[in-house]
Amino acid sequence: MASFTIKETILSPTTADGIIRWCVDEPFGNTTVDDLDIEKKGLRVSGWLLAEKNKPFQMVIIQNNSIIPLETNVERPDVIEKVLQKSSSGHEDVLCGFNSFVKLSSPYFQVGVIQQGRYQALVEYRVEGALKVIEGDRNWLFLDNDSNNSVEQYTGRLKLTRKERTYWKEYFQELVQYKESLGIHICMLIAPSKEMVYSEYYPHKRAKVTPIDQLEKLAPESFDLIIPIQELRNSDKRSYRVCDTHWSHYGAMCASIAVLSRQNKNIQAIEKLFSSDIYRTRHVTGDLGNKVFPPQKHDEEFLGSFNHQHFIVFDNQLPNFGRIRIIYYDDAMYDEVLLILGSSSSYTMFNYLSRVYKTVVFVHCAGNVDPSFIKRIKPDFIVSQSNARFIVRPPSAREDYTSFVREKAMLQQNKKIAPTVIKSDVVKESCHKNLKRIVGHISKLNNDAIASIPF
Repeated sequence: MASFTIKETILSPTTADGIIRWCVDEPFGNTTVDDLDIEKKGLRVSGWLLAEKNKPFQMVIIQNNSIIPLETNVERPDVIEKVLQKSSSGHEDVLCGFNSFVKLSSPYFQVGVIQQGRYQALVEYRVEGALKVIEGDRNWLFLDNDSNNSVEQYTGRLKLTRKERTYWKEYFQELVQYKESLGIHICMLIAPSKEMVYSEYYPHKRAKVTPIDQLEKLAPESFDLIIPIQELRNSDKRSYRVCDTHWSHYGAMCASIAVLSRQNKNIQAIEKLFSSDIYRTRHVTGDLGNKVFPPQKHDEEFLGSFNHQHFIVFDNQLPNFGRIRIIYYDDAMYDEVLLILGSSSSYTMFNYLSRVYKTVVFVHCAGNVDPSFIKRIKPDFIVSQSNARFIVRPPSAREDYTSFVREKAMLQQNKKIAPTVIKSDVVKESCHKNLKRIVGHISKLNNDAIASIPF
């Protein structure tokens, strides 16, 4: 559920020609409202107006060039007594108040009055989300005013500092060392920001050098840094959602293949497997569409022939950072373990990667690495995954996932959170030699982290 703030601009003095005094009580400036409340009940508009004698009036709302009458339906004896300083008993203007719920179809509207055939605007309102959203060409929505300064990164006004570049170099060096010492393939996938892939819909011009360009130069030649801008741009179907920051399910498939190609898998067999997938269209909002008012929707294709959630055997169900999930799909192509150290863009990749690797372990950590965790899991492959807009905050190669779980669980103490999911029967009956060990270790990490929270 999204929240919006009502911003107010006064357009007329409280006393005007033909008007003794007026006041709009609701909505008042900086009021927070929920989108569901506005959708179900509408927005309450209330107040009062006293007109000069023999000058009848009609209160109205103007939105989208439509005029919505506001009925004067409330007696306001307090107004008569305080403003006119007269007795309200039997006063002809005591019915001067209005109080109605109005369905809004636009983020902008005015409350005004029509008097003697003339319209006078009194107050203008605009409905704003917590985060601003850029509307590009063909109704494409893009992120704005976010904590990572996406626009500034794209336009080159914000670049990686010397200190941040040093941290990234150290991070890559650590990953190369893990790769060599553990003898397993490690790569990093950066999910491009939508404007990098569909720049033709974005109103800002890309700078010659952006943080993502700087990052590409920092990675050692021996390390697989994957930033699949061209693959996503040239995909057969649209790879990003119109009203969301994330790639589409088809885009997630393209990104998955980009990763698998670096892991020396049989790409032809994998592409053949994915080519038989069935997609279904749904009319949806997304994380940007629900930040504008009215909420904006678009037709999007979602994978309908496979759902990895049926094969989750462990999920601590913490929101975002600190979430750990294990997927076990017995019919996968390879009897191997893939560890994803990822972010929000990883979730739609599960539907594809879990059909390639029998066991997929996911930690929501945006590329931060816990060396002791890797040693205990003993994966065959590791993908560190983050989003392009996050790179101005370099990840660490020496983290402790226990602290991630503990901190997130502490923040959730006063909220309702779903209990940890463990499908013990599936784990017990599986033939995969590593699954029991992996689930056992992660369960212990999760339980120890929560047990260490001071109550």
